[in-house]
Amino acid sequence: VFLSGHSGSGKSSIIKQLVSFCNASAWFVLICNFYRQGAPLSVLVQSFDAFFRKFVPIQGNDGYCLQREPLMQEAFDRISQSIIKSIDSESFGQLCELLPNLCKLFPLSMAHVQKRKMQNDTM
Repeated sequence: VFLSGHSGSGKSSIIKQLVSFCNASAWFVLICNFYRQGAPLSVLVQSFDAFFRKFVPIQGNDGYCLQREPLMQEAFDRISQSIIKSIDSESFGQLCELLPNLCKLFPLSMAHVQKRKMQNDTM
């Protein structure tokens, strides 16, 4: 959903209600703020990185990862596995350069990318 309008016209209220509904319905929400001056691509990259940050395992005081909402985690797992299956390791490495939090979700995949890169560099 893209929303624009004059200052004070109620855009924020509409978005808050929409986000609340989406979250209650277990939808993923990616929030971007585009301004007249700025690079739209960098706004999208920052928004996706912030989105992936939500799914990076969090260490609690007792050393265990805190649980995510099961429906959201299940949906995210399906999406992320599709991403991993559909791109090669070089593309995954490039994606991780843009989205560092994506790499935190898949440390084994990133380790494989780094190992492969080191092998290519020595050739």
